[in-house]
Amino acid sequence: GGCYYAQRLAVAEKLAQANEQAGVFVFREAYQGYTPTGVWLCRELTRKALSQQPTTFSSFNSAQAYIHDKLQLGLPSHKQNMSLINQFGRQTKLVEWS
Repeated sequence: GGCYYAQRLAVAEKLAQANEQAGVFVFREAYQGYTPTGVWLCRELTRKALSQQPTTFSSFNSAQAYIHDKLQLGLPSHKQNMSLINQFGRQTKLVEWS
């Protein structure tokens, strides 16, 4: 619970500084040999990631492939518990209601 809010704070700070709105997926893994500890670490690593030059992708699928290669446990193990990433691109747009 605490890491969620620590990472949310770091993202909110960056978006406020840029005067922008965005959605963000943050992946955090815990596996044998590595156990993340402390909300401070979560917040500071998120701030560090947001201070770097962003990587851009031509499609959501290419972004997922990139993420999959970076994760120790792979993207499918995360996607089964992430309703937002599974619904990405399926949201009805406001103009479709009028």
